Amino acid sequence: MSDDTQNLAAVEAILSERDALHGWLVRLEAAGSSAPESVRARVREDYEHRLAAVTERLREHADTIGNRLAADRAEHDDLAGRARISRDALAEAELRHAVGEYDSEQFERERGRHTGDLETYDLALAAVAERVARLEEVQALVRREPASPEPEAPVVEAAVPAVEEAPAPEAPPPSGAWLPEAQPESAPSAEASQPPVLDVGQDPDRADQVLVHRVVVV
Repeated sequence: MSDDTQNLAAVEAILSERDALHGWLVRLEAAGSSAPESVRARVREDYEHRLAAVTERLREHADTIGNRLAADRAEHDDLAGRARISRDALAEAELRHAVGEYDSEQFERERGRHTGDLETYDLALAAVAERVARLEEVQALVRREPASPEPEAPVVEAAVPAVEEAPAPEAPPPSGAWLPEAQPESAPSAEASQPPVLDVGQDPDRADQVLVHRVVVV
């Protein structure tokens, strides 16, 4: 058995497993059951986990899937061409019979042959078209990048405004510390409060002025 045949057999087995898991998931959602929701969720999670593992195994055979898809498309095109030729041949036989070239016996012989070919080609086309559709779906699945966990958003800390600390009050002097005593203001001396004594000498007029001045001051 060649490597291509073995790979195709492995792909078919994986696809069968995938189809089964997918069908179970669909029926799980539609089926009514008295099972608790927690049990249903656990079964669903199991099927989804196994389906993801099957998809990863299919990714290992991506080249084989692509080659098989290309071959099936080519086969589909070939069958479609053969069916078109048989359809045209049947139409030609009908036309030749209509104008009288073919008698009924020859026409029935031609019609039976081309009709049988068309039925064979149509059945083969339906089968190949189904394989192509499934392989296209699988190829799109294996080409899709596996979902990566979303990165966590960075935590932005709010800026706290700086608070200027007030200067600490000065500590009171320790008990018993020497402090300079406040000096009392000196009272004006009696001499400073007395008006100045003028020396008037022997001038009587000057003496009178001084006397008046003293009276006014007092």
